[in-house]
This record gives sequence, structure tokens and C-alpha cells, in this order.
Amino acid sequence: MTDKKCPCDFSAKQALAILRILTCYPWLSGAFYGKDAKVSMDFIFGSGLIDRINEGFIHTALNPAIVNFLTKVVVPHASIFAFMLALGEVAAGLSFLFGLFTRLGGVIAILHSVVNLLVLWNAGPETFGQNYLLIITALTFVLCGAGRVWGLDSLLITHTKSRFFRITG
Repeated sequence: MTDKKCPCDFSAKQALAILRILTCYPWLSGAFYGKDAKVSMDFIFGSGLIDRINEGFIHTALNPAIVNFLTKVVVPHASIFAFMLALGEVAAGLSFLFGLFTRLGGVIAILHSVVNLLVLWNAGPETFGQNYLLIITALTFVLCGAGRVWGLDSLLITHTKSRFFRITG
């Protein structure tokens, strides 16, 4: 018998790194592709977000307080909120892809998914399922430090003594 390792023998850390890399797809595709692309001039300048609020979010929100917040706070400042939404999706996606500040990216992803659940409460089960899955994977990345294997977090942690990098990576 030989002591060769099977090439498909992954440790839990490597499996977590693969999950982290695969999880970047919904965030980056939501930011850059499709009719709901957040990094488009229409959305960034606020008109795309206002259209989404008026056509869908006010009908699917969890309760009247969220509808009131959307119409009284978000719509007048739509360009600021649209920029924050786009920045959040890009930050979470790039964080997961490169394994850089993975815990911070996980917190951003959790907050973004919770907001999605609140405004799309009555949109259907596929919305719930996807957002719950994104919350659970992001929570796993926050708790386990998924960027420490095959990610830039491992380089930052090994080459610096800063406590900030140990917390966010």
C-alpha cells in the first residue's frame, strides 16, 4: 500500500475556500449583469432604484413601516442608497472572490440579504431561499475566516502583526 493522497482529498478549509469562491457569483452577477444590475448608470443615479421601489418593493415589503421608510427616506435620497447597494454587492463579491477581508465582506453580505428579505417579504419562496442561503454562507465565512485558505487574508495575517487584519480576515 502506498501513502499517496487522493487528489480529491480536500480538507474542510479547502472546501470552505471553494464555497467562498463560488459564493462570489451571485454577488458579482447581481452587481454587474441583468436587468437589475446595480452598477449601471440608470441604477447608480437613483432612477433605477426609484422604479424598483415604486413597481415592486412597496407591494412586497414586510410591513407598512418599511414601505413608509422606502417612500419617505430612500426615494428622496435614491442616488445615495443606490450607490450604497451597488458598493455593498461589489464589496461582498470581490471579498469572497479574492479572500480579502472575508469576515467584513460576510457582514456586508448578511446585512444586504436581510434588507432584501425585508423589502421582498411577499415576493415568493425563491427570494427567501436564495437570501437565506446567502445569509448562512456569509455567516459561515464570518465565523470561520474563509479567506485564510487560498485567499489574500492569509498573506495579510502572516506578513503583518496588525490585530485589524486578524479580526477582518
